[in-house]
Amino acid sequence: DALGIELPAVGEPVANPAIGASGDNSVIVEFDPLGSPEAIEATNKLMAATGAVVAVAGAVGAAAAAAAAAGAAAGAAGAAGAAAGSAGAASSAGAAAGPAGTGAEMNEDVLDALAAADFEVDLFQDAPPGPGDRLPLFALGLVTALDNISRRWTRSVNKVSPLVSKMINDGVYLRAIFGSFSMAPLLVGIVLAIVSLGQNSGELLHPPVALFMAIAVLGIFDALAGSLAVMVFVLGSLPLVDFGEITDLRMLAGIVVAGFGPIVLARSIRNFRRRPMPGVEGLLARVGDIAFASLMGGWVAGLIVRALPALTGLTLPAANYVPTFQLIATIAIAVRIVLEDFAARLYPQRMDRLAPDTLPQPPAVQVIAVQMMKYFFYVFIASAFMGFGPVVWLASALFMIPGLLGFVADKLPNFPWLWRVLPVGLPGLAMILGLEILLENSLTSILGDDPNFSVIFIYCLLALILVVSVLGVLGREGLPGEERFFLRPGWRWVYRIFGIAVFVLLMQFTSML
Repeated sequence: DALGIELPAVGEPVANPAIGASGDNSVIVEFDPLGSPEAIEATNKLMAATGAVVAVAGAVGAAAAAAAAAGAAAGAAGAAGAAAGSAGAASSAGAAAGPAGTGAEMNEDVLDALAAADFEVDLFQDAPPGPGDRLPLFALGLVTALDNISRRWTRSVNKVSPLVSKMINDGVYLRAIFGSFSMAPLLVGIVLAIVSLGQNSGELLHPPVALFMAIAVLGIFDALAGSLAVMVFVLGSLPLVDFGEITDLRMLAGIVVAGFGPIVLARSIRNFRRRPMPGVEGLLARVGDIAFASLMGGWVAGLIVRALPALTGLTLPAANYVPTFQLIATIAIAVRIVLEDFAARLYPQRMDRLAPDTLPQPPAVQVIAVQMMKYFFYVFIASAFMGFGPVVWLASALFMIPGLLGFVADKLPNFPWLWRVLPVGLPGLAMILGLEILLENSLTSILGDDPNFSVIFIYCLLALILVVSVLGVLGREGLPGEERFFLRPGWRWVYRIFGIAVFVLLMQFTSML
């Protein structure tokens, strides 16, 4: 409250007609995300929030994505070159372009950002053994049966689906600690999905709220287990789907993202898998990991649930518990980071053994196919707010531009001075959120209750994002060996104080959106 942040109610259903939350789990009626001024405002905030977080998630993972894009572009020479809703908002490249050495490619929707959002696969090469590595338990073949499989599949699957490869790698810390017993979350996920299908009693709906939360938490601790749970649930729900109703398909898409989206995006925004650092530096790094990753991951979990009524056109029970989803996800991510640190300190050699040192680049055909699917996915999601007229097809084409800039970045000029002044990572996220809030407020004061407000907002948002994306491409790297100003040793404490200020700003901006 001292920061001006309204603390949400937790545990009880909360009515919020603007987002499609009836406050009564038994009441499921039609909901129009553009049906009232309050709903329009909430929808615009959802669009802005999702666009910003997906933008930064893609930017932090741009290093491998840009390398893959460059390789794909070379391989394709001579042949071919996860605005509205939880997975369809726009994103920007420049404001959050990663540290020196990262590319400027961005991803504009949740699923694509999840697919390209990157984090280091193996940070534990040449690590000395820890106490856990020496346990006699790991001399048993049954306990280490998953080791080679984990390493091999992470590498081989990346050629087909970088997203699935990252989900396999996500649970490495559990396999390092528990060996083959780390299969338990996968079995738990299957059980949760089957029980959820049974409790829905033949009705097409998301899992019952408590089980939905359990699946989301499971996905936070192991993205592969969470994704398996939602896929089993979706496959079991297919007989109930009316394939002529696009809202049914949007509901299933939202459920899928809820199973693994929060943790993959949280790791992409703040990669908390790291080798232990001694002293104050290590402690402050871990405190920062817990603070930022938990804040952003919990917020993303809330956004996903909050978007379901807008995507489906129904007041869904899960929307009554957005604050609860957000709080539980925040706590779960904090616990996950503590477990990651435990594994890094006690099982560093097992962490190294379970992850490949490098990943192969996806072939050109995969990159091209992703670009094509991305465009149609934009239309699929944005049509919930724009219909299927020319506006949505044009807007979806504009969504593609920031990401496509990554393919031609090396052919454009680079200005190191711009690289020095552009905020990156979480400061970049704070800047994007601030600009989006300023844009919405400015348009509101100018347009008032204009019936075309949402469409105008979308195009203005796209223009803002495109400008920032171009700036990011033009300021994509500094001089050889150069560090950003605030990362230089003499500015260490200034950087830390600045980090606290950014955290406070992010808390305020996320509460506003």
